[in-house]
Amino acid sequence: MRRIWITLLLVLCTNGSGVTALLVAPVIIDANGVQVGDRFPVTVHNVGSVSHEVVVSWGWFDQDLNGQVVLLSQDERRETAEDYLVVTPSKLELQPQDKQTLWIAVHNNDFEAIYPVLFIDLPAATVSSRLAVLLLLTPHLIESELEVLMSEWLPEEVVVWVHNSVETHQSFQVTVEAYDQTGKRLDGFELPVNRILPQRSRWISIPISPGVQRLQITGNCIPSGVIELVQ
Repeated sequence: MRRIWITLLLVLCTNGSGVTALLVAPVIIDANGVQVGDRFPVTVHNVGSVSHEVVVSWGWFDQDLNGQVVLLSQDERRETAEDYLVVTPSKLELQPQDKQTLWIAVHNNDFEAIYPVLFIDLPAATVSSRLAVLLLLTPHLIESELEVLMSEWLPEEVVVWVHNSVETHQSFQVTVEAYDQTGKRLDGFELPVNRILPQRSRWISIPISPGVQRLQITGNCIPSGVIELVQ
């Protein structure tokens, strides 16, 4: 199964000759079961009033303990993204309102999982305008096995420390049911989609309202199907 989370990213800046506005979609490509020959489109749309040369390059990314993306340069890894992927074309000439597509192709899927970044730059722009498209790729079907290491109850949230012990990333969404000490249901909601890279740990914040004493968390990423947290 393949999943692509489509998101738009817009960068605006002005100079003496007009407005620079670049629209890129998607900015996250999340795919499993990746095969040689698979291709992923990235659309670049110049919605500004000036022409631009667009160039691309590769890097990698990691995540911190809050799940935030940490961008890494290509030379911080022994392997390169080009060992597995190729992007065409490597340069675009975009007139105002012009829209073109970059194609990322898999030419080698001999990996457990890779997390490259496609950087999109405007070399002539007067303001720094580097954009990043994150790729989460694995040739395997993703296992759902999220381990809860600990939790901490705070006045307005419960902070849960989770760990991904498998060799591929996990993209997960959970449903939370909140109860008071008598068992009365006070609230129910879904958390936004979270991602965690292989062999990484991160914090997940769950908001709570006054009176909540117990949380029931369900999701396909939980091996047992349900986790209960009690204050």
